[in-house]
Formats: sequence, C-alpha cells, structure tokens
Amino acid sequence: MKQRLLSVTKKYAVILSIGFAYLLWVLFTDIKIPCIFNLVFHLECPGCGITRMIVAIARLDFLAAFYFNPFIFVSFPLILLLIVYPEIRYVKYGSYSLGRLKPLVWIELAAALIFGVLRNIL
Repeated sequence: MKQRLLSVTKKYAVILSIGFAYLLWVLFTDIKIPCIFNLVFHLECPGCGITRMIVAIARLDFLAAFYFNPFIFVSFPLILLLIVYPEIRYVKYGSYSLGRLKPLVWIELAAALIFGVLRNIL
C-alpha cells in the first residue's frame, strides 16, 4: 500500500508541477496552447476557456473564471471526484475502479457535449 501511495503521489506531483509551470508561463508571457478544435472548425469545444478560467482563478477573479468556462467551473468538483476516487481505490485495494460512480462519467460526458453544442448556437 505504501508503494502505491508513493507512486500516486509522485504522479500527481509531476502533473501539478507541470500545470503550475504552465500557469506561470501563461501569467508571464500570455502565450497559451491553442485549442486545435477551435483552430480547425472555428467553434468552441467544451474545454475552450479552461486556461483563461484557471488564470482568472489564480487571480481570485471567480466571476471571470465562470464566464470563461461555466461548465468546467461548475462541474469541477465532480471531475475531481472522478479523478481522485479511482486513485484512492488503487492505493487501498491495488486496482483502479469507478464502481458505482461509472454512470457519472457518462452523465458528465453527455453534459459536456450538450454544453459544447449550446455554447456555439446561443
């Protein structure tokens, strides 16, 4: 169990370090990774605005963060749960599983798809 906890901790330390480095890069250079979907189709995908949302949160401007991507802003606790829960199960039991939370993945994906369509027609 300790070994699994260490591996999960290392994995998320790397992910968070890269994310924090990217945040600093964007804050100091204003150069962002463009959305390929937007570049190709000239439409906003469900994830468009996430970088601007995170930058706004880093600046404690929660109203702007909501404006940039209301779907991710509101559903972030659920997304976090869907990421963290399998990791906790892995550390405790040695296998990844969403268990009863699996339907929430489909609900979240359907909601993202609906949001992506609505944000481009409204």
